[in-house]
Amino acid sequence: FGNGYLLTGDEHYRRVLIESARSLASRYSETVGFIKANDMDRWSFPVLIDTMVNLRLLFWAAENGGEPEWSEMAETHALNTIREHIRADGTTVQVVDYDPATGKAIAHDTLCGLNKDSAWARGQGQALYGFAMAYEYTQNPAFLAAARKLADSFIGNLPDDHVPFWDFSDPKIPDTIRDTSAASIAAAGLFE
Repeated sequence: FGNGYLLTGDEHYRRVLIESARSLASRYSETVGFIKANDMDRWSFPVLIDTMVNLRLLFWAAENGGEPEWSEMAETHALNTIREHIRADGTTVQVVDYDPATGKAIAHDTLCGLNKDSAWARGQGQALYGFAMAYEYTQNPAFLAAARKLADSFIGNLPDDHVPFWDFSDPKIPDTIRDTSAASIAAAGLFE
């Protein structure tokens, strides 16, 4: 819909984007300072690194007829993601579960990676893209620094042919699957 609006200026596309942003914003908790990913029985308030790619919708919508506070929600989500989802080595935690009453992190986990301590390549790419885009909208240097740290880690974990393994921590490397989606998402982040 974003590309449809960009290419045609058709008001229908803009309205769909604004309504989509409204739906995404409805999952935001001021107490936690994040957008809740979904409702799953195994977690209280799960936040996925994947959500970083969705923040563009809130930033864009806030500038194009949506609620101005959506931009603040997106920025707060990104700032808190730096604190809880990026490890010292520049890899990311896919899922952090929070106490919805206090906002404190209560568990680190994964849905798609090898395990809670691994470096799932697609999540790494999504974070890289999301922080580069967040910097584009806010010019907050913390977002550019995060994007660079994530990019250094992603690139540093690539094999010689530059096609990432699905999880940079897989002990079966090089005899494991590759993830071209992770590559394309990270490339988009590097382009940004």
